[in-house]
Amino acid sequence: MSIICFIGSMGAGKTFYANMIKNLIPNSSIHNISSKLKEVAATLFNCNINDLKTTSGKEKLWKYNLSQGRVLQLLGEACCNKISKTIWIDELLSSIKTICTISPNHVIIIDDLRYIHELNELEKFCTIYNKKLLIVLVERKQNKDNKYDAGRDPNHSSEQEYLKITPNLIIDNTLSSKTNVNLIMSAYHKK
Repeated sequence: MSIICFIGSMGAGKTFYANMIKNLIPNSSIHNISSKLKEVAATLFNCNINDLKTTSGKEKLWKYNLSQGRVLQLLGEACCNKISKTIWIDELLSSIKTICTISPNHVIIIDDLRYIHELNELEKFCTIYNKKLLIVLVERKQNKDNKYDAGRDPNHSSEQEYLKITPNLIIDNTLSSKTNVNLIMSAYHKK
């Protein structure tokens, strides 16, 4: 029935809220646009894929004095520039297409929408599969000490382009999680 996407800066709480919403919506699942990228990075650089899924893991230094989070930025960007701009969103849509075909009422939650071209592909997908799209911006008003930056470049396009996406709902991570979850669920039910 719907696709709920979270946008926001690193450490804002996108995955936190995605997990909370998943627990409230039966027949839902969380997906990451960067899942395939993390699989490729883990294989290519012989690192633990679970480290690439957590902020603390992304902070770990890898060879050449780069954090694993920065390696993800560089590898993801190189593949988009040299292979296909839509490589990562195409991989995600390929995997959720089956879910949408088998279970049309299944709710897809995406916790890492970052680029306008990803949004464009999602909008096309929603038209084809008759899905409604809800975009939630999690504003990062805490953690200004960069504690959660995980060695990534805050000026990288993955940390800047989401600002050009118009959300349906903006939540403030300084409010209680209960308040924010209620706001998200209200927006979800209105879609």
